[in-house]
Amino acid sequence: MSTLTRLLFAIALLAGCSVPTTTAEIDHRGGATRVQLRRIERFITSREVVVPITDCVFVAIEEGEEQGEIWRITALVPGSDAEEVRYGSVPGGFAQVTPTVGSPPPLVPGRSYRVECSGATSALGGSTDFRIPDKSNRRTRHDPEGD
Repeated sequence: MSTLTRLLFAIALLAGCSVPTTTAEIDHRGGATRVQLRRIERFITSREVVVPITDCVFVAIEEGEEQGEIWRITALVPGSDAEEVRYGSVPGGFAQVTPTVGSPPPLVPGRSYRVECSGATSALGGSTDFRIPDKSNRRTRHDPEGD
């Protein structure tokens, strides 16, 4: 690390900022599984920024072990990106890599998966493990036992 880099890093720490972190966030609302990359930038105050996605892969997980890639999309040309990716739906400017033909398998309630997405640079990527909610275990607003 150069002296200038160390100095800038020290100044940033003293100014109340830190190295931004990027995370993949999953949303299951509305029956669809969507992913966004979000980055928290800290410079005196914090703010959350959506990071455009250029590549995204979903992997099945069983007993903590990866079982294989079930769906992958990638941007066709630099500058193609998506602020949100919905499982099974290929955004404009992207191509489906896996599976090579047809739709990806449905995500199964109660099963676990991992999603890994990249942004415009390798530093802007994130991944997370998640489980598809089992509808039979969720309470509804009109559940008599929950009243």
